[in-house]
Amino acid sequence: MVQFNIKIEGLDKLKKGFTRAGSSGARELNNAIRKSTFILQGDVKEKTPVDTGNLRSKIYTKFAPLTGKVYTNVKYAKFIEKGTRSYNPDIIRPRVYKIRGRTIVRHRTKGRMFGRAIKATRSRINRNFKIAIDKILKMI
Repeated sequence: MVQFNIKIEGLDKLKKGFTRAGSSGARELNNAIRKSTFILQGDVKEKTPVDTGNLRSKIYTKFAPLTGKVYTNVKYAKFIEKGTRSYNPDIIRPRVYKIRGRTIVRHRTKGRMFGRAIKATRSRINRNFKIAIDKILKMI
């Protein structure tokens, strides 16, 4: 499974204010998580390569208190995300190995739909959390 972590700026302020704000603070934060998760899901779907449309149609969201998840259960998604060959146009710095006097170059590829979507939506997601944090801090 491919996994990415997103760091929330201002989390320390949020934790302090969160206990004072109570359930309305949790509601604001859950709203920010929900909005951000849907933004990320939309961008992942937009950046997913399409052959049959199966992978794009099976990118889901899941929510729990203070948690949002964008995922797919398609088994071949990890190969689309990470790539399988060096002919990919998104090649980044190759790894070079010396084995028994031979030089072996192994190309790595950039992340595709999930990795690029996270980079593309980072500012919008940060903005959602900043708004939520500001609202919670005003409740204090």
